[in-house]
Amino acid sequence: MPYRGSRKAPTFDPGDPLTVARFFDDLDWMFRRSHIDDDVERLDYVLSYVPNVVWRQWQVLASLPESTTYDSFKTMVLDLYPEAEDSHVLSWKSYKELVAERRSQLFASLEDYAAFYRDFFPLSCSLVSRQYMVERTRSADLLSLLHGEQLSRVTTRLSILFPDLHRDALWPIAAINDA
Repeated sequence: MPYRGSRKAPTFDPGDPLTVARFFDDLDWMFRRSHIDDDVERLDYVLSYVPNVVWRQWQVLASLPESTTYDSFKTMVLDLYPEAEDSHVLSWKSYKELVAERRSQLFASLEDYAAFYRDFFPLSCSLVSRQYMVERTRSADLLSLLHGEQLSRVTTRLSILFPDLHRDALWPIAAINDA
């Protein structure tokens, strides 16, 4: 295991709560690689890598009877940072906000669209895979963000690519993106 403060040591930025999940992912990988299975040793490493501002808080958590194992301690810490959860980042609310924010503006360029799609695609995939949304909704939402000439060009191209698709059916998301 690397020394605290070394270039290869896992880091956690208290100012960015999203880094806590990555911090624990990095630690878990290092523990597996170093064959460290002892909970006490794992907790010692966790506490040695966090900044002093966080060290006292986490040290108190580590001393509680509920956190006798590394996994229970990790769960307690992650519960302190609800914004670090994937489900928070990849939520229906986040999706609706992203789409609503984009509805009011046209895509100025391909780069502008690509930047939006980099946020839209993983978020919508997550919601579809967790059955919070159906494929049809995300295809319809993506098409609804196109206006005027953009929409006309995309639908014309899709009609050529999928001539046998029923008019009530929506095109696959990948085809919409490619068009």
